Amino acid sequence: MENPAQLNYKALAHSIQSGKCILVLGRGASTYLEGGQDTPIHLKLSRQLWEGLGEQRDEVNPDDLRYVSQVAYDKSRSLTELQIDVADF
Repeated sequence: MENPAQLNYKALAHSIQSGKCILVLGRGASTYLEGGQDTPIHLKLSRQLWEGLGEQRDEVNPDDLRYVSQVAYDKSRSLTELQIDVADF
């Protein structure tokens, strides 16, 4: 019988494969080149979601992915829409 840690990893792998979750690297683990320097990819996602906030942008730090995501969800009231935006990214 497999130990609990192995079962947890298998369950995670199955969830990723079936599209029930999206594997995201830790903060700063992935970067893109912007203005000649490496920028964490989560900032690019945050800024992209921030662009869609319209008038609410003035009240939101575009680099705060957690808060930008919450405001984007509150605006659309659609978790599916937010999930699609993130998956498309």
